[in-house]
Amino acid sequence: MNSALVRTVYILLLVSLWGCNSSGRGGDDDGGGDSDTDTDSDTDTDTDTDSDDGCSGDGVWLDEESGFCWEMDPSELDVNWDVAVDYCDELELAGYADWRLPSIGELRTFVRGCTDAEADGSCGVTDECLAVSCQEIGDCSGCALDEGPADSGCYWSPEVGGECWAFWSRSPLDIEDNVWQLVFQYADITGTGTADTNLGDTRCVRDSD
Repeated sequence: MNSALVRTVYILLLVSLWGCNSSGRGGDDDGGGDSDTDTDSDTDTDTDTDSDDGCSGDGVWLDEESGFCWEMDPSELDVNWDVAVDYCDELELAGYADWRLPSIGELRTFVRGCTDAEADGSCGVTDECLAVSCQEIGDCSGCALDEGPADSGCYWSPEVGGECWAFWSRSPLDIEDNVWQLVFQYADITGTGTADTNLGDTRCVRDSD
């Protein structure tokens, strides 16, 4: 092979090798790793979103036993039933706007420390049984006054706050203008009228996502 041909082959080989190395450097500079990092970052974000329980932020509490998202420390106190309904319907809290006044069954999932009044307790008042006669099934009268697990003696989780009194539900009795309430001071499940003079507290709930 003559020397000119050898030089030509040698030069072509060098150019070829330089091009491969340049391409490799270009991949690094463009962030082949960075691209992977971005993908990983996106994946992390997606993972965070997937793990979001739909009940995060200030002022809300996820009840892991029931899966409901609750207002942590309600501020609408001593109001009549109509105000309670409107308050929850209009509430925007922690980025959520789908709050509602709980049913009596949902309120019972909030009870802690009084077995008969808890969601699976003996009291016959449930979302499927709302008549006055349902109160005669099991024991709906609650437990000892102010001996619940909360610091205040309230019959709910120590993790949440709020005044310990009678909380409104949206569940009607079979008596006109009456709904069920749950008195958390002693976990009593009772019916009461919705007249403007009858007052109660309000704790809103929503389904976690």
